[in-house]
Amino acid sequence: MIISNKNLLQDDILHQMNSALAPTNDEWVKSLPLNHFPLVFIVGAPRSGTTLLHQLLASYGRFGYVNNLIARLWRVPALFMALERDIGATSERLAEFHSTFGKTSGSSGPHEFGFFWRRWLRYEGSHKVEKDAVPEEIREALFRELNAVLHVANRAVVFKNLAACGMNAELLAQIHTNSLFLVVEREKMDVVRSILSARKKNFDSYREWFSVKPPHWQSTVDREPLEQIDWQIDAIESQLKQQLNVLDESRIRKLRFQSIVERPNQVLSEVRDWVNQFGGALEHPFPVNQETLQQPPKRFLPYEFEAALSRLTDRRPDGLPFQLLGEVEKNQ
Repeated sequence: MIISNKNLLQDDILHQMNSALAPTNDEWVKSLPLNHFPLVFIVGAPRSGTTLLHQLLASYGRFGYVNNLIARLWRVPALFMALERDIGATSERLAEFHSTFGKTSGSSGPHEFGFFWRRWLRYEGSHKVEKDAVPEEIREALFRELNAVLHVANRAVVFKNLAACGMNAELLAQIHTNSLFLVVEREKMDVVRSILSARKKNFDSYREWFSVKPPHWQSTVDREPLEQIDWQIDAIESQLKQQLNVLDESRIRKLRFQSIVERPNQVLSEVRDWVNQFGGALEHPFPVNQETLQQPPKRFLPYEFEAALSRLTDRRPDGLPFQLLGEVEKNQ
């Protein structure tokens, strides 16, 4: 990939802006009163529809959120959210719901905020961070940053970063006690197909790891791609269950991808009512034009892949689907 001098210059300017404003931001966030609005975290497996839900809640659900512009100032997000508010900048509602592997377009599109979460969670190996590895001063500093975002938004704020928020849900709920979790679920084979396609499009290989890295993911590096992905989805779901089991059930809501696509206005209203039970201060959602949300076309892989997926679904122990996939890849 070629990186232009223009992009390098922009990155250098943004780095300087983040560094220059950080001291002011750090003092400011310490001065703010405590805010008890909820933080809403969207979690689930990659390619399960979490980005679509993020777009809906941010653009039509009237949630506070971090957009693509604010995310560039990841060291001082609340400061620039306040600037946007004070100059009267308003986010445009999406006419169409497009994204590329979690990345949305336009300055007002919702962002996963990866730099921000990496700064605080400091992943090593997997995206799961041991709670004991996060010292109290880091927890307090992260709390102040999140509290500042809530202060500026003056209502519930939604985040979606599957690696940070899903793998570390219990830790985030400890840091901000009024945390809520929206779990998006989708048919497993559709997720498998989509992750496999994402690997090919991103890396031109089916063997490169894509997205969330649960604990012990390195143990699967020598497995065939379908077996890896099958393990990845199960490991993410297991980790999520473990993380969320310690929370009150009332703070967790599950949504099916099919429901989001087919009944977006109903989903928005139900989520709004649920979040407001915890002090969300959300107004009624804007209506979504149903025609802008279309059921994604069924992705079918080449015959050999689909045969392997069928055997994977049946959980046959003979290893044939993974061997088949390996042979297909070698012949491409």
